[in-house]
Amino acid sequence: MTLVVSPLISLIQDQVSALIKQHRIPAAILNSTTSEPIAKAIYRDLHAVDKGREPQIKLLYVTPERLLKSESFQVRGEGGRE
Repeated sequence: MTLVVSPLISLIQDQVSALIKQHRIPAAILNSTTSEPIAKAIYRDLHAVDKGREPQIKLLYVTPERLLKSESFQVRGEGGRE
């Protein structure tokens, strides 16, 4: 899965729509307008790695504020990576 960070919600929406419709690439958006049920589904998919599975989402577009507020994206360990 690739994480794309962008502050431009309308651009993100256009890009994700094109990825899904034209290229059939599983993509998702996580920003301030994402509903709680959709956000939970995205986080569940991301945590598939914890269970030894590959996430279905291949491209996840996230706004900077959502990235900073989410514990799921916090870097763990010393040196920045784990």
